[in-house]
Amino acid sequence: DFRRSEAFRHMGLTDLLESALSADAPLSGESSCKRDSGEDIWFEYYISLFTSADEEHLLLIVNDVSERMRARQVIEEQRHKMENAARLSTLGMMSSGIAHEVKAPLAVISVGAQQMQHLVDEEHPDKKMLQNVVSIILRNVERITDIITTLRNLSREGSDDPFTTAPANRIVKEAVDLCRHRFIKSGISLLLPEKSDIALECRPSQLAQVLINLINN
Repeated sequence: DFRRSEAFRHMGLTDLLESALSADAPLSGESSCKRDSGEDIWFEYYISLFTSADEEHLLLIVNDVSERMRARQVIEEQRHKMENAARLSTLGMMSSGIAHEVKAPLAVISVGAQQMQHLVDEEHPDKKMLQNVVSIILRNVERITDIITTLRNLSREGSDDPFTTAPANRIVKEAVDLCRHRFIKSGISLLLPEKSDIALECRPSQLAQVLINLINN
């Protein structure tokens, strides 16, 4: 009686064998358990109900596939490392363009700060002019913040990020903005629609990475 087997219970097979008694077809799949030492064991199982001499029996076949699963894990880890290396290589290739994207708003902020200094030194500073300069500086600070946020998102692997609903326009804009300097150097003009109601259920950072790879290619 399989219900009395502690080994089956430890391997998580008791419930599967119970299910096989009422199943219309054989059950098969993969599962895992731990040895007493704490080491993981992976195994394939096949369970089939059959009748012999008017008695019902269960056939259970278990195959240890631990080595194969460990090899699969190693391959998956290597794949992640290669993807990370490729992503960092792409960012390195785009570094001059990214530096240019940051340098431009920094120059505007620098000029704006100088203008503010001159206005503040005046006996009766023009408040409207001051407000205008502050507004320009804040816009460019926001621009730099957006670039840094995009870079941070792209430098992460992102496979564990939850799926979220994101505007397609924002994802495309982030990818294109980081490549814009390369467009200019190559004499390429890329026009994007101003408005789009399309929203995607996705991992935004991964999708942006795909778009950047497509654009660079």
